[in-house]
Amino acid sequence: MNRSRSNFLLDTLLILLLLVITATGLLVWFVFPFDSGRDDLSMFLEGIHKWTSIMFVAASIYHFFAHWEWYKRTFQNLHRKRH
Repeated sequence: MNRSRSNFLLDTLLILLLLVITATGLLVWFVFPFDSGRDDLSMFLEGIHKWTSIMFVAASIYHFFAHWEWYKRTFQNLHRKRH
């Protein structure tokens, strides 16, 4: 798989994970607040929210290291322009 395709798939995965995290977070916060009783659906949504968040953090760390050279070059270029 070429680098552009790999980056596109990783970025798409991050966007999809973020959408799931946002949707489940809002549902648990507004539709199933903590004082409304702990039914199976709210526990299921909280589980999805938690595990999707863990996957998002792992994919974000991978994304950072996969783009390390870009970060390094960009920081160097910005640092040169300041001085």
